[in-house]
Formats: sequence, C-alpha cells, structure tokens
Amino acid sequence: MIEDIIKKAFYTGVGFLANPKGFKEKIDDLVNKGDMTAEEGKKAFTEFEKDFKAKTDDLEENIQGMIRTALDKMDIPSAEKVTAMEKRIKSLEVKVGKLSKELKEIKATETPTVKKTTTRKKPAARKKTTAKKATTTKTKKAE
Repeated sequence: MIEDIIKKAFYTGVGFLANPKGFKEKIDDLVNKGDMTAEEGKKAFTEFEKDFKAKTDDLEENIQGMIRTALDKMDIPSAEKVTAMEKRIKSLEVKVGKLSKELKEIKATETPTVKKTTTRKKPAARKKTTAKKATTTKTKKAE
C-alpha cells in the first residue's frame, strides 16, 4: 500500500539519477573513443550494477524500516497481523457454526414439556346489596 507507493517513487527517482542504460551508453562511448578498453568498460559496468543493487537494497531496507516504525507508532497492524486475525476469525466462525448446529440438534431431541393450563373460574359477580334500615324493636319492660 503505502510501501508500494514509496518504492515506486524511490525507483523513479533513482532511475533519473543513475540510469543503468545511460551509464552503459556512456561507457560504450568511452570505449568507442578509445579512452577505455572493452574489458575495462565491461568491468566498470558490472561494478556499477553491483554497487547500485547493493545501495538500492540498503536504501530500500532503510525506507521499509522507517515505514514500519511509522506504522507501529500509528498502531496500524501489519499485513501479517491482519492475515492472522482473518484466520482466527474464520476459525471462530467455524466453531460458532458447529456449536449452533449442536444446539439445534439438542433442542430438536428434547421432549417438549407440556404446559398445564388451568382454567380458573371467574369469581361470581357480586350482587349489589341494598342497605336495610335497622329496625329497633321496643321491648316493654316487665311491669
């Protein structure tokens, strides 16, 4: 991602600074002019390629190290960590699927319990009672 963009920019910049084809052409010109033998030109180009490769590899390692450090500071997981998390998630999904299937099987084999329903009788409606007047009977006193 970010690393690829930086690599492309790096190689583009290095390509402008030290173009192996351009270097090879310059050596060929020196050989054609007689300022350098063909053997010396070949040796110079081989050394240039080795040095160029070693320096670009070192520079690439340094850039990758800086990128890793920056990503660690930003707490962005590496591609390896993301891959490991994806594998773990898939594993957990499989386990959850198996447990779900087992739970369904257990529920299917359980004998259903019948709920007893009791019918409650409604209480009889209360009759409205009218208040009776209390009658007092006078008792005669025995004479």
